[in-house]
Amino acid sequence: MYLLNLLFDLRRNDGLFSDSPPPPPPPAPPNPLDQSRSWLALVDAAGNSVKELTSGDPTNLPAGTSWQIIGEVPLFIPNAKDEAIGVRVAPIAGSSPTLGINSTIQLALAFGAVNSKVTKQASPFIDGDKAVTTVINSGRQTPPAAIGWYFRIHEINIRGKKNVADRYEFTVGAITGRSSCRRPSTDPDQIGLRSLLL
Repeated sequence: MYLLNLLFDLRRNDGLFSDSPPPPPPPAPPNPLDQSRSWLALVDAAGNSVKELTSGDPTNLPAGTSWQIIGEVPLFIPNAKDEAIGVRVAPIAGSSPTLGINSTIQLALAFGAVNSKVTKQASPFIDGDKAVTTVINSGRQTPPAAIGWYFRIHEINIRGKKNVADRYEFTVGAITGRSSCRRPSTDPDQIGLRSLLL
C-alpha cells in the first residue's frame, strides 16, 4: 500500500498544497502523516510491504504496521502487481481554522498520455471490462472525523516487464468546501506532476 499524503492550510488562499511543517526536535522522530506532498509506504514490523490498508484510516493502522516515509520523489514500486494506491488530503496538524463536521471535499486524479515507447498505457489501473482508468473523481465526501480524507484509488493490476520500468504521471486536485471553496492550482509547474515507476 502506497499513500500520497497531501496537506493544506485553510489560512492560505493560493490554492496550493502545503510544504511539510518543520520536524519535531530530536530525538522525536517525524510523523509520516505530517509529510506533505510525499509518498508513504505501509510496511510490517520486518519492513515488508503491506498491500492493503484494511482499517481504511491512515491514522489508525492495523497492529504491527507503520508508515515509512519515501519522500517527494518519483515512486518506484518493485513487484507492484496488486499493490494499492491511495491519497490522503488533510489540514496541517494544529492549523486554524479547523475542519467542521460539514466540511466536504471532491478529489480528482488524472493520468497523462503514454510517455514512453515502453509503457503501452497511460495508467496502471484497469477496470472490470479491461479498460484503462485514466481519470478518477471521488464525488463530494465528508470527513469521517475532523482529521481529513482518505481515498483508496485503485490496486495496480498491470504486471510490469522484467528489468524494465513503466512510468506513469498524474496530477491531483481537490476542492474543499466550508463556507467557501479552495481550489488547488491546476498548473503542473505549481501543483507538481506525480510519478509512478513500476
